[in-house]
Amino acid sequence: MSQRRAVLLYLWVYAIMIIASSAMPFIQAGQVTWLRVLAGAEIIAALLLLIPRTRVIGLSGLLIVFGVAAAAHWSHGDPALRLVIYAASPTLATYLLSSQPGRTGG
Repeated sequence: MSQRRAVLLYLWVYAIMIIASSAMPFIQAGQVTWLRVLAGAEIIAALLLLIPRTRVIGLSGLLIVFGVAAAAHWSHGDPALRLVIYAASPTLATYLLSSQPGRTGG
């Protein structure tokens, strides 16, 4: 398997996991509108991450969502360091896909 295929496979697995983990809060948020907005934005950003032409937009959206989530966690005393890994993974994958000669990132 080529590096490119491995990175694309990783990106798909990552996006599916993000979508799956955001679906439950989105469905179960009830009247907590801000949580539904955040989960919905995360789902949309993860989907955009999978489309080569919108990958950078999806990455930007995820980084914003993770930043907002980190601020919310930190305000309650939880450092939520896992969000650093959540942010680093798609950033690295996007970089690796866009840095290959002759490729447009998809």
